[in-house]
Amino acid sequence: MAVPYRVRDKPKPLNPYSYAKFLPGLFQKDEYSDLTICIQEVQTGEINLPCDDPALIRIMVHYMYGHGYRASKAKGLKSPATDPWLDLDIYALANKYDLEPLQQSAKNHFREWAEQAWSKPEFPSVAERIWDMGHLISIRHMIEEVIGDHAKDLCSPTGSAGDSLIKKGLEQKRFTEKFILRIVQVAEAASFQSGKNIANGTRFATTGEFWTTVC
Repeated sequence: MAVPYRVRDKPKPLNPYSYAKFLPGLFQKDEYSDLTICIQEVQTGEINLPCDDPALIRIMVHYMYGHGYRASKAKGLKSPATDPWLDLDIYALANKYDLEPLQQSAKNHFREWAEQAWSKPEFPSVAERIWDMGHLISIRHMIEEVIGDHAKDLCSPTGSAGDSLIKKGLEQKRFTEKFILRIVQVAEAASFQSGKNIANGTRFATTGEFWTTVC
């Protein structure tokens, strides 16, 4: 004989705080696991991700289990926690699997690096890679903002890596119209302060030529 179902027999709903506190611990246990993520071999009951870096997948899964971004990055990595390439790779992976929270965390950490490293020798090469990764529109706009904030300092001295970065970006039409207008304002201000007199209405063959002339 079936036992009548009673509303009061329903399990109590799990408190969100308790769930968030409980979830990270499951990452270290296999008691409730019912699948395996496989990077190379395809086996029944496994998720095959042959094109992804195992270290990045581990970071992603660790993050999905409720661990913080910094703690997840530190999981089994050989590169420093401040490595900007790592943040870009994590951002690209999160973008691929549509994990918006992880994507935003990677972007925020990359911006922290960019705000501190804009004057360092490696900054131009990182910016170059971002432009090569054309699908990362949000990151490109963010790096534009950082370059725009420090354009005056980046163009000095003329011929420096920062100056070449901006000139090349202008010539290859990598920047948005909003950014170009900002750069023009910075360049005109630098021209005035340096004592260069650019006649009103002067035309330049390229924006790169304009940048070189006024800076």
